Amino acid sequence: MQSLRDGSFVISIVLIAPSMTTVGRYPSLDDLKKWIRKIRDLGTMRIALVGGEPLVHPNIVEVVRYCRELGFATSLTTNGFLLTRKLLAELEDAGLQVMQISVDRMTPSPITKKSSRRSCPSSIIFVIQKSACISPE
Repeated sequence: MQSLRDGSFVISIVLIAPSMTTVGRYPSLDDLKKWIRKIRDLGTMRIALVGGEPLVHPNIVEVVRYCRELGFATSLTTNGFLLTRKLLAELEDAGLQVMQISVDRMTPSPITKKSSRRSCPSSIIFVIQKSACISPE
């Protein structure tokens, strides 16, 4: 939890912890809404959606939308491997303000779990192009 100059807080909600992904469990949308509402009632103004990988949560778009409905400044940190143009559009439509993409490397490595990928996913390239206002080839 990070305190801001105005005395409010930035809260990170871990939607998917690494241990949750192995058993396919994550907080329900109803539980998340209760937690998010309580966090808002405490005066928090910003919320960061993080995890192992928050895009694994089946209700990520609804979570973002709910956070924005409550007036949170909302960000999400992802490795980008699950991003699609459709999901990106849905997150943008839900009001996501900041997306941070954590890129370990642009090419496969035998050391990382992402080694099954031949190259950087096209979804990450699309996000980079869109954010930089570069037209796709």
